Amino acid sequence: MADVRLPGSCLGVPIDHRLEPLLGTRLATPDPFVSPGGHARAIESYGRCLQNNGEDISDKEAKFAKWLAMPETKGGVVIVLQQPAEHQRYFSDHHQTVKDCDTLDAVDEEELNEAYAIFLEMIQQKQPDVVFCCYRSPHSTKYKGFQCIGIGRTRDYRVTVQGQRYTCVNGFHPSYALNYLEDKSALRSLFIIEAMQAFRRANGTWKRSPWMTDVRENCTAIVRKDIEDKQDQPRWTKHDFQRERFQIYMDYVTRMLDSLKSGAYDDMTNDDLYDLILKERYNVLFPNCLLILVKIIKFLDRGGDRLQDKGFEQLRQREERDIRDLRRNVEKRCNEFLRSLRAARAPFQVERGGKGLFTSAGLNKSLLRLGPFKHQSGFQYNLRLSFLSLVRILNGAYTCQGRMVYDIDRNELARAFRLAAGHLEWGMAQHAGSTRRRASEEDLAISSRFNLLTIGGSPQTD
Repeated sequence: MADVRLPGSCLGVPIDHRLEPLLGTRLATPDPFVSPGGHARAIESYGRCLQNNGEDISDKEAKFAKWLAMPETKGGVVIVLQQPAEHQRYFSDHHQTVKDCDTLDAVDEEELNEAYAIFLEMIQQKQPDVVFCCYRSPHSTKYKGFQCIGIGRTRDYRVTVQGQRYTCVNGFHPSYALNYLEDKSALRSLFIIEAMQAFRRANGTWKRSPWMTDVRENCTAIVRKDIEDKQDQPRWTKHDFQRERFQIYMDYVTRMLDSLKSGAYDDMTNDDLYDLILKERYNVLFPNCLLILVKIIKFLDRGGDRLQDKGFEQLRQREERDIRDLRRNVEKRCNEFLRSLRAARAPFQVERGGKGLFTSAGLNKSLLRLGPFKHQSGFQYNLRLSFLSLVRILNGAYTCQGRMVYDIDRNELARAFRLAAGHLEWGMAQHAGSTRRRASEEDLAISSRFNLLTIGGSPQTD
């Protein structure tokens, strides 16, 4: 078996292995036009004008807006976002401003200025090759030239604004994936796909693939389901829905592991098993669980203090209560998952200070049927390894306090799902790469046979 090299991550999730053919080719953006665009100076001047008119805009905010608009050259890609939240904090170190805001940290690009006229002037001065449309107009009829047209939809046409034509790529605000439906890794993957499309379109290297349509349709369904759920449960908070979804994710993880242990997948070819994982969207289960755990960790480590610093004391108290409840339910479900794997008479860890819910012997006994086995290879083998990684690290997150009471390290719980997600994505990348090589070899063989037929079938003259 090849050494495991976990894939890179973006927005907190492993990068979809199907993007690898695009990632493997260098993004060679053409040199921007020599002449400056003037758009960065335009936004800075507008900020100064607002300050002179008594608007509560700091020098740091004005300078940050100009920094986002850099470089002041024509061409390239412009990412259009909504204006920042009212509680956004600004620092003299612009990178610290980005780090303080999850949305800016994800995109690190230009935001939509509330003065649409100035924004259009900036666009005209910038003359971008591509506009990445990630905002929704706050007005029912105006400011719609560069707005997104719905998650999962595409813009296969050029947009005309004030007599100029622009190539637009449909996106959505990254905060929707990072802060709103933050446990839906598919939304983050879609944002990565569309962002890559924007930059690849700018230099003519974009290649559309059929699987991207499936990702878009799935994300559209996720948004529709979220709307329906809120209508069915109007009193539920975001954390209530996440608690229920974590239960669903873990139910599917348990079914997959049971199927592996029972041999239900053994008669499937690697191709069929790979297709099943994608068709049933099992590949998003580990990342989805990870994102909920990361949310809990981030809030407990810094989230409450940030809300208090920004003057949202009542919100902080409610969030703390909801996060504590979410954490209890997540830990309870992970505990149930591990206990469901226990083989008959497999010993629990009972030594005070001992690591693991099970002893090492108890864990090994419980995992005997998971394998992987010598007769298995390829994706069958790697799928089992990803589950082994998950269970072993989950078990190691427990420390016995005596009398069957255990402390749980939430960072280790997150690490278990992070490595399992990365290992599964790596396994799928290995299979996809093998399939491409196999197809290339078959094409070469067909081409060779065709050439032989052509040579051997030359017409004869009388």
